[in-house]
Amino acid sequence: MQRSLFLPALIAAFAIFSQVSPAQLHFGIEPYCMKPNALPKKSVQASFLYSALQEYEQGANGELVCLKPDAKNSGAGFEADFDEDGNSELFLLYHSGVEEAGCNALILVSEDPGPRYTFKDGFKVMPGKARMRPIKNLDKGIQMYVEGDYTLPDGAKESKGSIFAVVRGTLMPLISWVQKDGLKDGKRVVTRAQVGFADLNFDDRNEMYVTYRVYEPGAGSISKKNMVERYTLVLDFVAEHMRYVIYDSIGYDKVKEAAALTSKGRRELYSEKTRDQGIIDLTNAIEIDPMQNDARLILGRHLLNVGKYGDAENILKEGIAIEPTRADLYETLGNVYIKLNVLDKALANFRRYLELNPRSKIRKSIERKIKQITVY
Repeated sequence: MQRSLFLPALIAAFAIFSQVSPAQLHFGIEPYCMKPNALPKKSVQASFLYSALQEYEQGANGELVCLKPDAKNSGAGFEADFDEDGNSELFLLYHSGVEEAGCNALILVSEDPGPRYTFKDGFKVMPGKARMRPIKNLDKGIQMYVEGDYTLPDGAKESKGSIFAVVRGTLMPLISWVQKDGLKDGKRVVTRAQVGFADLNFDDRNEMYVTYRVYEPGAGSISKKNMVERYTLVLDFVAEHMRYVIYDSIGYDKVKEAAALTSKGRRELYSEKTRDQGIIDLTNAIEIDPMQNDARLILGRHLLNVGKYGDAENILKEGIAIEPTRADLYETLGNVYIKLNVLDKALANFRRYLELNPRSKIRKSIERKIKQITVY
């Protein structure tokens, strides 16, 4: 329990809230959330949850997960095998206090005869109304999406969201984000920050990445044209020891440098004479800006074409971890899995591609591949 209850504020600050928000739409979570009735719904009385917590750790401070000995509310959520270990868990959202500003926590328990409950983990999230929905991810089993909006004391609007997974019985935030929309010197200013986990340097260990963007959209919509600042921070993260080791951080100038290298590398791949330099430039672009997914897609397609299917799979999956609603990554990864003869994953990726890009110019081609796989 201690690992997730006491995760440093850097992650907790990106935790969660209530209704469908602009952040949810911007980061594209809605398309791959399950239907609300996709999983069995469960509720557990707070007194049972508090008892399970005390059995798990005698004398544990229940307020760290919003629980008190005399709590009368219930935690509500879903039942499923969230980490695909063969056993079902209850993934609950528990709220105590006043509706608009009370205490929220995500609580993971297993249900025993009695009824009795075994406490597995808890993660306190930010106060207010909250809403969560289950997600079916291609490789990580069932995950949970939690999100919401609220108003800050200065009147600014803020939207937050996060995707949680169950990793070896522990609740782990995979991707979290926050968007603040307010006024500065009489002008509308929008800030967005995102935290995620991915193996960005292929060392078989996930790193944590943080991006921060500032926009001055005026009365218009948010776009790259009105972005005035971007900052990316990448850290080695070891949950068991709560240690962060910064090994890279970049500003907007490096973001633009990485974009220029990506364009250069793309052109160089067209010629056999410059192909090796193209690979170097694309790799350097990713090293300079770990969020540079254009370079990952170009490299993934090249690796697929030259028969390096395992390398192509790795770099495309890394890109999807960072940008889970980018359709062309799924299309290319589906072709990789056809070459690897992993047809169930090819099918899942092609279907996901069409979900994200239903008006695709290559839709008929993808549908033919899906039909061939299902017939086979």
